[in-house]
Amino acid sequence: MWGSREERYEALLQRFPLADNGTGLEPDSPLYLFIPIEKKLEAEFHSAWHLYDIFGTGNKAADNHVAYGAGFVTQQDSFAIGFHPKDLVDNVQKFLDPSNTDKELKDQFKFCSTVQWDFARAKRELPAADVAQLTRRCLYRPFDYRYTVLDRNICTILRKRITSQFDTPNLGLLTTRRVTRLPFNNVFVTNHCAEYKVASHDRNTIVFPLWIRDDDENETTSLFLNKSRLNFSPAFLDAIYARVGESGVTKDQWIKTYGSEQIFYYAYAVFHSVAYRKRYAEFLKIDFPRLPLPGSPDQFSALAQRGGKLVALHLLKPDEAQILEKPEYRFAGSGEARVEKGYPKFDNGKVMINDQRWFEDVPKETWEFHVGGYQVLQKWLKDRAGKGGKNPSLGRVLTDKDILHYCRVITSLTETRRIMTEIDQVIDQHGGWPDAFYVPPPPPPTIEEIIQADENGEIEYKSTFQWDVREQKKNPDLQKATLKTLAAFLNSQGGTLVIGVTDDREIFGLERDLSFTKGTTDQFERTVRQSFDKVIGVDFSGYVKFRFAAAPEEKQVCIMDVEAAPEPAFLKLSNTEEFYIRRGNASVPLSPKEQHDYVRKRFRLN
Repeated sequence: MWGSREERYEALLQRFPLADNGTGLEPDSPLYLFIPIEKKLEAEFHSAWHLYDIFGTGNKAADNHVAYGAGFVTQQDSFAIGFHPKDLVDNVQKFLDPSNTDKELKDQFKFCSTVQWDFARAKRELPAADVAQLTRRCLYRPFDYRYTVLDRNICTILRKRITSQFDTPNLGLLTTRRVTRLPFNNVFVTNHCAEYKVASHDRNTIVFPLWIRDDDENETTSLFLNKSRLNFSPAFLDAIYARVGESGVTKDQWIKTYGSEQIFYYAYAVFHSVAYRKRYAEFLKIDFPRLPLPGSPDQFSALAQRGGKLVALHLLKPDEAQILEKPEYRFAGSGEARVEKGYPKFDNGKVMINDQRWFEDVPKETWEFHVGGYQVLQKWLKDRAGKGGKNPSLGRVLTDKDILHYCRVITSLTETRRIMTEIDQVIDQHGGWPDAFYVPPPPPPTIEEIIQADENGEIEYKSTFQWDVREQKKNPDLQKATLKTLAAFLNSQGGTLVIGVTDDREIFGLERDLSFTKGTTDQFERTVRQSFDKVIGVDFSGYVKFRFAAAPEEKQVCIMDVEAAPEPAFLKLSNTEEFYIRRGNASVPLSPKEQHDYVRKRFRLN
């Protein structure tokens, strides 16, 4: 768009009017959305656990591509993906056959032209590859298992760290960050290495394995099994155990006996709640799904049970989902079972693969069911249908095994719809959204309970904020003592600062300080926060929570609960910056060298 700034602004306003029905837009961190958002829902969504904090160690920078990562990429599926292992062997043999010209090969296989793959290099290196031995089963699309070879001359982006997690039995949660189409349905499960578009037709599928190997890739399978570890962060395990752990059972015992797969199943159930997908639709368009903690052990158990059923259905495991053993759906008609060009077609419960063969009595809702943006039943058959163009094909003839597989997919999706309804019923029975997942925090300690303790590393008392007891007048210089303590708590492990109590734990009250703030606690809090924001910084304001408590003799005190900050907090006074920490019952400044060492260790910064 060309023109002056004013012309471009005007053109944008005409094309995208800032209409908000008079409610006003208030873009806020971290997303700064330019659409009306219900703040309550936004707070709910962001209070739930992010997948980056659930899987791995909880350190996003260290975990990326280690504890989770995108699926593998071929960029040339016609060459690197096959319905059978023999297809891949045949493809490589054709590629290496000198009677086939480079142009013929490129026309047939549509090779990519990216920096990750080189035609000449593949010609040199593939003769030494044992393609038959390297072929492995993979999840190509929802319910669509194919075969590939994770070799750089066949696939382009191997993502070995993630794909290797499925060399032995494992589960992987598949989802995507951001979706372009609603309703959200971008969640699936795998027990094989997954291609990068399984859970989304247009976004990278991110794989979150349940188990992670830490050993050398060349070690044997037995060692691999012995050295796998549960891929949940310690902080997440602590949080969920606090909600659903059993009395008399330690966290480690609970996780070993009940926790690992049950937690996975619980998450899978929540993400398949229709109400969840509708409630947080705007946020699911721009971020990963987030997981609220269960509100009770009974709720956790009921949802995990249904999540486990969904996992068995989506992995098509008849030994765990018996309804898949002998599906009730029937393949009917007579003649060749070929998926012809222009098919499949849905006609009054019949899924036609040609004009003479069909799958019978398929519910319309099941036919239209989507996973990852794909209409599953249509997509599976369409990928096997005849095609025209430069490389025409007649379409695949479905084998008995293919027919059974498709009938099981119909059964799985129909049953999935029923279980998704059950999941919402369970949530409603436990209070609905968001009450089913909310556990009221314990009441904060009273002032009488607080002052039972002497000053220590986590509690300090101040008689006043800016009233000079000795001089009997206002003294703004006293504010630094409060701010120094708040900074020290931020830089240490957090703590509680009480204003209105003497060092000897006698209640002095806020009356003198309130005389400077129109006698209101609201104005007192604003005054303290203004000083805090100016001297320490607005970015740290969210880590300090104010509350006021009534004390004997109609006095009031201010209690400030401070969380440990994720980055260093400095006192900016005049032209200097001071750095404080708690040491015993005192807030002490650190020298430049002490500060450097402390920051590096406490905040893991260089």
